[in-house]
Amino acid sequence: MTDPTGDDRLLLSGDGSVVTVGVMDSVHLGHQEILRHCRETADAKDLPVIAVTFDPHPAKVLGGPDAIKMIYPADERVDHLLSYGADQVLVQEFTREFAAIEPDAWAHALLVEALEARHLVVGYDFRFGKGAKGDVALLRRLGDEHGFTVEEVEALRLHGDIVSSSKIRRMIEGGEMTIARELMGAPYYVRGRVVEGAKRGRNLGFPTVNLRTKWELLPMRGVYAGIAVVDEAFYVAGVNVGTNPTFGDEGVRVEAHLDAFDGDLYGRDVAIHFLRRLRDETKFESVDALKAQMADDMDRARTIVGDETDLELRP
Repeated sequence: MTDPTGDDRLLLSGDGSVVTVGVMDSVHLGHQEILRHCRETADAKDLPVIAVTFDPHPAKVLGGPDAIKMIYPADERVDHLLSYGADQVLVQEFTREFAAIEPDAWAHALLVEALEARHLVVGYDFRFGKGAKGDVALLRRLGDEHGFTVEEVEALRLHGDIVSSSKIRRMIEGGEMTIARELMGAPYYVRGRVVEGAKRGRNLGFPTVNLRTKWELLPMRGVYAGIAVVDEAFYVAGVNVGTNPTFGDEGVRVEAHLDAFDGDLYGRDVAIHFLRRLRDETKFESVDALKAQMADDMDRARTIVGDETDLELRP
């Protein structure tokens, strides 16, 4: 087990830690509530909070690489966990060998020996160990033996439904960016390196950045209003996720026009935060029709971004 710095050991004082464990690939409102409970206990006991996440997703190991699409890559997840209250994050490699560890041995190796847990906070549906046989009841018995307490946080509901990464994944894949944002507490974003494209946008009067990204999960094909972040500067963005059918391109890509940006972004990293889906991707009969639609898309994007009063963007 290693931490994200590559060190073999977490920085522990010997006094113990407050721990939470889970994939938490979206770090949604429910995960944030768990981290809040961790933080409160840790501050009261003067202990660090350690969040344990898994990479790759267990479903990819047990069900195949195409079984699930990660919402955020592991390094982004680490940043989110730290920003919501963790002092350190342990990225545990999930392998078939790790999945085969019996629950009691799993808890002893990870919680007692590796993390010196004094208090553990988990979600309502937490399971662990071989065959997912470990549950909160077993954790409490093991805690009595090894000197740690266990706190189970109830499911968080929004509009009557349980907040979950699976629902967030469905919303993103369906282009429902407003709902995804409500469940996560911040807009979904994709980060990537700007690479050269066909440069058609420049000739149309709407120069675009084309992103090469390691993100597995892209929003449903279509045109979106969003915000692009370059270094610490923010720009209204008209974003296309798709294939440019007017020009017969192939392969799904993410490209965005940054309003009022003037400069060269090739080779630089840009984050695109998705606020709202505007329309389906369309094949236009003429370049002039495409230009008119792009102008309308940008007008709508400016209005949507301008109406934001409490926007929170993740790091």
